[in-house]
Amino acid sequence: MFGRKKDGDKPTTETTQKKESTAASEEKVEQLPPLKPFSSKGTHTSAPPSKPAVPSAASTSTSPGYRPDLAARRLMDIPGATPRRGDQRTPQDPRTLTVGREISLRGEITACETLVVEGQVDAKISDARILEVAEGGVYTGSAHVEEAFISGAFDGELYAYKTLTVKSGGRVKGDVRYGRIVIEEGGEIAGSMSTLTPDEIAQSRNQDSNS
Repeated sequence: MFGRKKDGDKPTTETTQKKESTAASEEKVEQLPPLKPFSSKGTHTSAPPSKPAVPSAASTSTSPGYRPDLAARRLMDIPGATPRRGDQRTPQDPRTLTVGREISLRGEITACETLVVEGQVDAKISDARILEVAEGGVYTGSAHVEEAFISGAFDGELYAYKTLTVKSGGRVKGDVRYGRIVIEEGGEIAGSMSTLTPDEIAQSRNQDSNS
């Protein structure tokens, strides 16, 4: 039979301290975080850097520094910025008259800087700087201008004080006067043609301004 300890069934102070020390050590071990696996270099792998939080639309719109007028401002409105391709537009001269395709115009045209004919025009113009008859366009009547570019058809009286350019496919017929003429390959011109002298140009301009 086993014998009892001299001090009875009560544990000794030394035994109690050992048990408390062992329990405390086990509790510390359990509270330690698990180790990360070792990399090939023998060191612990570090946690990936956290991504910066992206503010939501709701938080942005309610933030004190949010300016909806600046957010809606287009790139092309910012000085020095390059406009986007969809925002690139060529400004049109307010004194430019364009007669589009399948449009007919008849009468006298005044206070026009540039006349572009894509349809049909039967008119008189004497104070314009540029006359452009596009391909498919037809001009009938009289025109006294500084420069004329004919890619369509012209029939009538045409005075070009500086340059008359008949482009490929263009046809000019009638009384034609010019300071200088350029006829591209494929262009046609017929009728009465002559070069304007400086005196004739000045006289014709005076008549146009007085008419």
